[in-house]
Formats: sequence, C-alpha cells, structure tokens
Amino acid sequence: MEKTKIILDVDMGIDDAAALAWLLEQDQAEVTGIATVAGNTTPENSAKNALSVLATAGRTDIEVAVGAAEPLQQVASRISRAIHGPDGLWLAGTQDSQNTNSLSRDVVDFYRRQIERAGAGVTIVAMGPLTNLALLAKAYPDIIQCTRIIAHGGSRERGSRTPNASFNIWFDPEAAARVLAAGSSLTLIAGTKKFALSRQDIDALHDGGTAPGRFLAAPLRRYADAQAQQGRIETFAAPDVVAAVYTIEPSVGEVQPALVRIAHGIFETDVNRLLRGKVTIGVKLAEKLPMIADDIELSALADHLLAEPSIDLQAELQAILAREPDNAQVVLDIDAARIHELFMRPFIQTR
Repeated sequence: MEKTKIILDVDMGIDDAAALAWLLEQDQAEVTGIATVAGNTTPENSAKNALSVLATAGRTDIEVAVGAAEPLQQVASRISRAIHGPDGLWLAGTQDSQNTNSLSRDVVDFYRRQIERAGAGVTIVAMGPLTNLALLAKAYPDIIQCTRIIAHGGSRERGSRTPNASFNIWFDPEAAARVLAAGSSLTLIAGTKKFALSRQDIDALHDGGTAPGRFLAAPLRRYADAQAQQGRIETFAAPDVVAAVYTIEPSVGEVQPALVRIAHGIFETDVNRLLRGKVTIGVKLAEKLPMIADDIELSALADHLLAEPSIDLQAELQAILAREPDNAQVVLDIDAARIHELFMRPFIQTR
C-alpha cells in the first residue's frame, strides 16, 4: 500500500500531540517533517513537545523546524495556556526536556526542502494557525498551489474561541485568508464538534501498553480538567485528531466544494471584534449568492424576473456564481464513532 506523505504544521498542544502520536502508528502514513507555529503555545515549546512525542514513539529521524512566533498582523494570544498549560503539554515534555538548538528557524526553506524531497503527492496537515503556510504562499506561490493542504479550522456552529470563530482561524485570520487566496488545494475540516474523548478513554490509553499512550495520559487528564472548568464535564474536545484521521481515512468525513470567506482586518469595535476569524461557508446556491452579489443586484434580478418571466434564471444565477468560483473543499459532517474507534485502536492493542 502506498503511504501518504505528510508534513505536519502544529502549535503542539495536547490534541496535536495525540494526533501526531496516532499518525506515527499508521502504516499508511509517512510523516516526513514537522513545522511548529505560535498558537496553543510558542513555536519553541511546540518544537520541544513534538520532539518529546517523537522520542516516545522512537521516531527521532523526523525533521522538526521552528516556525512563526507571531501572527501576520494580530497580537499573539496566550489564552490557550489555560487549556494546554504553560508549555502546551501540561509540562509532560519537561520530564525529558528536548534540546532545540540544532533545529532550523527558517520555516519557509524547511517547507521548500521538504516538498521538493517528498515530490508529488505530499499533504500538509495544518493543526494550528496558518501563519507558516501564509509565509510559504508569499515566498513560493507555485509550491503552495501544487500542494494539498488539510487544515482544521472554521465551523458552521458556535466557534471554539468566540461565538463566530474557531481558535486556529481566529488566532491569525490574515494568514488563513492569504492561504485561501493562494489557489492551493485546501480542504477545511470544519465539522469536528461531534468527536470527543472521555476520561475512560484516557484510562484506556494509560493502561493500553504503548509508550505513546502512557505519555499522553497525564496531559490529557489535565486537558480534560481544564475543559471541565469551562463546562465540558463528561467528554472533552480533541479536534486535531479529526484532521489526522481524515487525512488517512477520508471516508470518515463528508467532503464537498464550497465558497469560503474569512473575516480579517482591523477589528476596532466590540461588534466587529466578534467577527474576527469568522469563516463563512457557502455550499448551497442560496448560501453562495449573497456572498457574491449584494441586495441591490439580487433585487434587480427579482424585478427583472417578474417583468420578464421568460428569462433564463438559471443562466443569470450561474453567471453570478462564476464571478467567485468555489475556493475550497469543506468537511462539515464526520463519523465520530468511526474516528473514535480508529484513534483508540493502536494505543490499546496490547490490552
């Protein structure tokens, strides 16, 4: 079976670590490199956490690079410390602290080398803000246009950071908008809320007999406790796991073409601050039309239809849609039970 070559772009918090550990257990996956980015923690902490997971899994051969420490325009938020701890992994990595002195700090060059070496078919799986990929898009637009990207971010429901926005997009909306505009083959995993893990799952990971499972158990308990303080009592979210599993088993998600817009820019008032990072997803005709044409144009079209019922309405609507074609694939629905089964399987194989 041909392996899927993967470059991970992570803000290595606890669900990133779980997703990485799972990918390293997959025969169908070949993780060729990891780039870190500011988000759940600093890129330096993220690199240390990634190295800790790799060491636990016996995969110190995988190259790690330290990426962007700040969003393109926004001030870097530190709010995730309350969920992921001061270092992104609730200090689990400090038990065997990793030295990052030899790691590359030129994340754009890291991507250039990785993609040239991996050749056709490489997939970037972005589990954090898209700052690194925005820098790559600016420096090498031809590379980003030829590379498949799977990114976790966005929602048609309540966001994870604000009522309108998920954390990854909210953290650096300018970067997300730049990647979206770059013409890449982008799949946005926006339907992650159905998937969650439980405290029983943590116990199973700890007792399952694998080193990565035991390593993940302690930070996952702290992660669950932190989410419980915010209202999630029985289960806790792990959205990056969804992106990892979908990359290897796309049958777990329903993908469809969409027109996507990301709210970015200067947010000066309380009202538009709540729009920062909002991802608007148009899948159906009625959703896309108001994203492209204003009410004046659509009202004029309605008047025209009433005055001349014989006009070809479908042709008129298709002409509007052609002005802004679909710019992404989106996954809005997932098979949460199947993802749970696939995620737990490699960590409990010796029970």
